[in-house]
Amino acid sequence: MTLPSTPIFDPPPPPSQAATPSFLNENLQAYITSPSPRPGTNTPTFNNINLEALLDNTNADMSTTSDQEPANASSLRERLLAARERGNKVNANTNATKDPIEKYTKQPAKKIEIHYSHPTAAFDNIDIDQVCSWESRPGGKLLAHPFGHEVRTPELQSEIKRKVFAAIVEITQSNHIGFYAPKPGASPRETPTVFLIYNLTEMQRQILLNREVWSSKTITFRVTTMEPVRPDYLFSISGFTTKSEDEVKDTVRHTWSGQTPQNFLTTLCQTLPEALHCKVNAILQNITNSLRVKMLDTKDPGDASAPTFNIYVQANIIPDDSLWCLLRNHYASQEYALPFQQPGFTSTDLFHCTICHSIDHPRGLCTFPAIEGWNGPAWRIPGPKRDISDKARNKFLRPKRLNWGDSLVD
Repeated sequence: MTLPSTPIFDPPPPPSQAATPSFLNENLQAYITSPSPRPGTNTPTFNNINLEALLDNTNADMSTTSDQEPANASSLRERLLAARERGNKVNANTNATKDPIEKYTKQPAKKIEIHYSHPTAAFDNIDIDQVCSWESRPGGKLLAHPFGHEVRTPELQSEIKRKVFAAIVEITQSNHIGFYAPKPGASPRETPTVFLIYNLTEMQRQILLNREVWSSKTITFRVTTMEPVRPDYLFSISGFTTKSEDEVKDTVRHTWSGQTPQNFLTTLCQTLPEALHCKVNAILQNITNSLRVKMLDTKDPGDASAPTFNIYVQANIIPDDSLWCLLRNHYASQEYALPFQQPGFTSTDLFHCTICHSIDHPRGLCTFPAIEGWNGPAWRIPGPKRDISDKARNKFLRPKRLNWGDSLVD
């Protein structure tokens, strides 16, 4: 094949005389000073960029002898218009990277409190030696409390353990965390409901604790520290024919200032060194001042209103678990009566929510399912489908017609 005597394109000028393309000239400084597009790579500087090689490569691309036009033959505007006409094809094999935390329900603006029956209730049904061995595990440690009634089913403990562990790995993006599950009990009542997370960094601990409740479509659990917390919830009062929290609060405060509680507190102070009497009296006064009453809109059969009143105090001012239990049991054993009414019924274990496992409300009044975007257990527990056909209803509504000689026993 005979090449033409004259070149199709003018030969490029020498590197020293080559004119820098206007687009490169305008954007070179911005490129050099821009952050690195990939974490961990160094930002280019004038010292580590070979400008001569860069310009040579650019000119080499421009001096092609193919049918295509040289790169500088068309303006940037024309190239962009051509790209729009071709369309920007997205690689279907590339998935956009998403934050793994986005799948979990966002934390509500106001924290929802969960109250247990006593300070160390989270460790119920776990061997004490096993709990002590948890303290020797390396790194930061937290407790995971799965939501739902299934956590008390011994046969499901292994599956729940696997799901919670996978979620924690996903949230922390760590390959070094450890996870322990206690030995399941012989029955649901004897089955522990808490797991240990260990070998966490302080940052990972704070990430898990800041949201506290992590709810996805796969698993929902709560994260707490290993230090037992004394609950603010003390007991519930039912049987009052009122819906006024202030009226019940005045009644409780009046009862606590009565002669019987005062005699009990005086006896309590006498068991302590005299130097601690003033301190104990101050603690007891602060407990009374921190009294809170919350009404639950509970119902009797037939949707009849039968409110329940929960009694709370600021429990973190009580310095000892034994003193907390002593005061809770004493106050719960008192008689509380509104004017011209019969005394109410007090109970320290009236409810047990099978969603969040708090003891201050029933499942149907749990606040978590009302959170926007909630992924966890709902108010209703899924059960077997019932036959609601007319034939099934009539079977119970219409008495069976018997003939003479028929047996009365099916």
